This record gives sequence, structure tokens and C-alpha cells, in this order.
Amino acid sequence: MKLPVYLSALVLFSILFCYRAPGKSTNEPGEGFESEYDNAYKSLAIPDAQRAVSLAHTSYQKGKAYHLLGYIYRNKGDYIQATKQFLKAESAYHRADAKALQADICEKLGVIFYKTLNYRNSLLFYNKTLHLRKELNSPKKADTMFNIGLSYHKLGRYDSAVTYLFAAADEYEAQGKDEDVSDALHQVGFIQHDIEDYDKAISYYLKSLDIATQLQDTTNLARINNDIGMTYLATGNLPAAEVYLGRSLAIKTAMQDSALLISTYSNLGELALQRGDTATAHQYYGLAASHWQPGNISEHAVDAIAWLIEQQVGNIANLSIDLATITRDVYANNRELTKMKLFFEGQLATRLHENQKRKAALQAEKIKWAIGIGLVLLILMAFGIRYYRRSRRNERKLTMIRRIAMR
Repeated sequence: MKLPVYLSALVLFSILFCYRAPGKSTNEPGEGFESEYDNAYKSLAIPDAQRAVSLAHTSYQKGKAYHLLGYIYRNKGDYIQATKQFLKAESAYHRADAKALQADICEKLGVIFYKTLNYRNSLLFYNKTLHLRKELNSPKKADTMFNIGLSYHKLGRYDSAVTYLFAAADEYEAQGKDEDVSDALHQVGFIQHDIEDYDKAISYYLKSLDIATQLQDTTNLARINNDIGMTYLATGNLPAAEVYLGRSLAIKTAMQDSALLISTYSNLGELALQRGDTATAHQYYGLAASHWQPGNISEHAVDAIAWLIEQQVGNIANLSIDLATITRDVYANNRELTKMKLFFEGQLATRLHENQKRKAALQAEKIKWAIGIGLVLLILMAFGIRYYRRSRRNERKLTMIRRIAMR
């Protein structure tokens, strides 16, 4: 039986298509993917990475391509797109049973959520990472335990945070990673400071400092000396605070690291305030504020700026921290960074509000004392007037008695 012309043409077209498919189909496993992926890896260009995604056929290839695309977005500061691509990569690696790479992606997602202040989600992905790395018996599980400890700390679950940090320290010690042991003990000290157990905080800080000194780890030496100084400041031991803050400042100044200098300048400002030296406090807080840079969310910078605004010291714009400029130049078209900016401004507003409340409380206390003293004076005056009147009355009675007696 003869086929209709249109069916014959369709069959012929199908045969030709199938014959040419090996040279042109994008569904063939690995066809053109590796070369496009290598090109995207070198160029780190979004269009190149997107082409690699379109050529990916297997789950493993899709995982690699989405992983690279997420990496590019993350480096550009677009955390929303990075998260989307990393989630796709995590799903693809799971289907490919590539547990090591799946763990790496989960960790990257945990870091993004931590950086964008979403600590519950960061904990979710860090726990998933730890589960996978325990299955693989990967030495990287120590880093994951450390990150879980940091997330628990941010959530205020201090006991859990300390548990994971100690576990991380033990793993690091077994692996001979002394610098990481120092970091873990430093974080434990920081938690003890937060719960106001200052003796324990200093104890862990000193253990961390001892390791950092042996390793000549300049960055950690600067941070630990600063935090010991901050803890002594909290206890009111100003001479000890000055010693450690001075050591931290000397190291940080040599390093010329603006982000690190902020905390020490701010703490020195607080030290000056505790000594009643407002002029020196102004100088240090001004230096802390001037080293602040957009994107660096520093509680110490917030404290410094809040104090300067409260004291109405100079023009904040002259300190290179004009929030309107930051909003326009840095945070435009990026929702996650806008969240961070709002967090920073919220912290600043909170500090200012707390300062105003503290001022109002002091003023109210002064008024109470004034009223109390006024009432005491009024009572004394009333007693004085009453005593005076009674004395006058008694004098008049005595005078009358004398006059009667004389008659």
C-alpha cells in the first residue's frame, strides 16, 4: 500500500533527523557540555554558565552547571539567585548520589543564610551537611560542627553552641589543625562573655591566645587581645582592658585592616567613657566610624555612630557613613543586601533609642531626687515653722505669766 505523500515526507524527515541527531542533539549525554563548562569556569560569565546548564544531560552535569552558576551569582553579591542555583545543584547532586558535592553545596547554602541573618535556615543546611559528611567520614565535618556552633550562638542557644564548638575543637586537634582549635576556643570564650561569665570567657580566650602566639597567627592575636580587653572592660578592670586593647590596636594598625580596627577603636572609646574622658571617647569613636565601610555590619560601628549622633558630634556625612549614599550606591536592586542594610539601620535606631531611654531614665532619676529633696525641705520647713510658732506661743505665755506674777 502506497503511503500518502505527506506521510512519506514525514517519515523521510524523521529518518534524516535521526541520522543527523548525533551531531546536533543537546540531549545526548555529555554532548558539548564539558567544553562549555570549562569555558564558563574560565570566564565566570553568567551567559556561558547558562549555556553549560542548557547542555547538561545527566544529573551530575546539571549539578556541576548549577553549582558554577550559583558560585558566579554569589561572587557578584546576588544571594537570591545564588541560593536558587545552589538549591537546584543540591537536588541534582542528590539524584546523582554525589554526596561529597551535595554536602559542599549544603554548606554554601548555610553560609549564605548565615550571612543574610537567617540563622534557622543556616542551621538547617549545616545539619544536612554534617549528616552527609558523617556518612562519608569526611574531615570537613569539623568545619561543619564549628558553623553549627556559630548558628546556635546567634539563635541564643548557648549550651548547644558550646557543645558543637568543643566537638569541632576535638576534631581539629585530632587532625593537627591548631589554628582552628584556637578559633573554636575563641568562640567559646565569646559565648561565655555574652552570658556574662567573664572569668570563663577570659580563661578560654587565654587558651586561644596561647595557641595563636605559638603559631604567630597575627589576625587571631589581634582579635583575641581585643576580646580579652573587651571582657576586662565589662568587669570594670580598666587597667587590664587598656593593656589588651593597646596590644590589639598595635597589631591591627600594622595590618591596616579597617574592619578589624573598628572594634578596638570602639572599645577604646568605651574605656575612655568609663574613665569620664569624653574628649578621648569622641576621638576613638570617630576613628571607629571613619573605618566603617558599606556591607560591613559591625555592632561596634553601630555603637560608635550612635554615640556620635547622640552627642551631635560633627556631620556624620563627613565620616563617610552617609546612609543615604550607601543605600543608593551599594544596596540598589539587591534584596538580601537591603535586608542587611535595614538590619544595620535597625540596630543603629535601637542603640539610639536605648541611649535616649537611658538619658530619660537618668533625667527621671534626677527629677525624683529633686522632688524627694524638695519634699524633705518642705517637711523640714513645715516642722521649722511649727516649731517657730510653738516657740513664739510659749514665749507669749511665759511673758503673760511673768506679768501676772509681777502684779
